[in-house]
Amino acid sequence: MQKQERLIDMRQYFIMLWEKRIVIIIVAVIFAMLASGYNYIKQTKESASEKALISTIMKQNHDAYYGTGKLYTDADKPSGTYNSAAMLCLDYKKGKDAGLLVGSADVLDKVIAELKLSNYSDMKGISADDLKWMVNSNVLGEKILNIVVTDVDPKRAHDICEKVVENYIPVAKKYLDLNSIQVIDGASMPTGKTERYISKKQIVKSGIKGGIIGICGMLFLLLILFLLIDTLRTELDVEYAGFKKIGKTICKRDMAVELKKLAYTLSADYEIKNILVADVDGKFDHSILKSSIDNVLKHTGSNMKVMYCDDLQHDPIGFEMLSRCEAILLTATYGKTKVRDLKDLNSILKLVDTERIGVVLAK
Repeated sequence: MQKQERLIDMRQYFIMLWEKRIVIIIVAVIFAMLASGYNYIKQTKESASEKALISTIMKQNHDAYYGTGKLYTDADKPSGTYNSAAMLCLDYKKGKDAGLLVGSADVLDKVIAELKLSNYSDMKGISADDLKWMVNSNVLGEKILNIVVTDVDPKRAHDICEKVVENYIPVAKKYLDLNSIQVIDGASMPTGKTERYISKKQIVKSGIKGGIIGICGMLFLLLILFLLIDTLRTELDVEYAGFKKIGKTICKRDMAVELKKLAYTLSADYEIKNILVADVDGKFDHSILKSSIDNVLKHTGSNMKVMYCDDLQHDPIGFEMLSRCEAILLTATYGKTKVRDLKDLNSILKLVDTERIGVVLAK
């Protein structure tokens, strides 16, 4: 016996995707929100860790300045921090401590404002009194002023150092008796990871990636379900189960009209006195169909008698009614009635001397 081949119309898969579009969108939104939330939490944790590092930097510099703690060297610099250094040459008329002005509010308030440092999550509410403990300055020899900024973000360390130098020069000219001031080395750029703050761009990117993952996951899941849960969708499915499909697949929006056409077809084309209209598995509501057929038969004066069974698969009375009928018309639900159930009915109906008109498929 030759094995019957099963043909699958993949166009029905894309129709199913369109029918499930709301579910797919909801899943995509949920995955996007979860991915964005995860990225935000991750960045928040990193920010909290970096804020703790900044506090460590400030404490070390504070203790070293006042001599209240151990003397820290570069080797004691916390892991994950970066130094940016600049060097200036000052020609004094009268010797003064030029380093004190580096940590003044006149310099650092402008640095905070110009770089918008308070916008960084790990520097929320930072003041000049805080920032000065991230800036070290010392005079080398008589004329060389060395400025070093330590931060958790290498680029930000560079930007702060650069702005400190830029704002220090006019303040030094104002308060110090100088012949000249010159930048020998500009702020150096340490290497390392940048963007060490809560990045909305990263959150959005994570959300987009999460949404794409959600969509792809749903497409794959629905494909598996489409292949594994074999339901009636096309004329090929009905024929594979051993029946003929009657008319086109009926949709809800035009169900009343199509069922009325079906009733006229039964009345005009089939010279049958008794017919059983039975649903395969009880998923289709016969009330509209019954009303349509009864009205048409009454209108045409047909002597055809129609009996109805709402679930032939599970209702034994249906087969008792079938024994009193010359023909049977089956109804099935698109995308819900299983091909296997219709094939099982086909095997049973072959044992009964009753004309099989076919299957009406409705959504």
